[in-house]
Amino acid sequence: MTYQGWTLEPNEVLAMPIDELGLRILADVQASGSDYLPNEHTWLTMLGQIYGATSAALRACSEAWTWLRSRTLVACDPTQGYAAGFVFITRRGLEVLVRGAGYLRAVERLDVALHPALEGKARPQFLRGDFETAVFVAFKEVEVRVRKGSALPTHC
Repeated sequence: MTYQGWTLEPNEVLAMPIDELGLRILADVQASGSDYLPNEHTWLTMLGQIYGATSAALRACSEAWTWLRSRTLVACDPTQGYAAGFVFITRRGLEVLVRGAGYLRAVERLDVALHPALEGKARPQFLRGDFETAVFVAFKEVEVRVRKGSALPTHC
């Protein structure tokens, strides 16, 4: 865990949207030089020494940890014991650190049922982060369906 890079003042923490704060925490965990954090509770305890154990900023950081877990950006480290709060940055978490919050928002927005033709062709491309190909494949599928429905020739 690192606090050299944690320069946020309590009022800054409270003004941040929960997702932005969560990603700042995730970046702090990554900056520790390891993909796992010894203990989430320890991280919050150490921050409590900076902000004060009952501060609203500390509670906001705890909320951000919950947000990280709910988005599967961190998970319990099975090699360290589930009950102790040991965590690691997940594959998705590492991807979000590289690609940014926009990537996470896009993936969450596409978490809906798609037409079967798009489910097998466009979604895999999208989830791999190949958005350009995913859009091309989706539009191609729409074009094919429109041609079939209108009895137009399959090539021009």
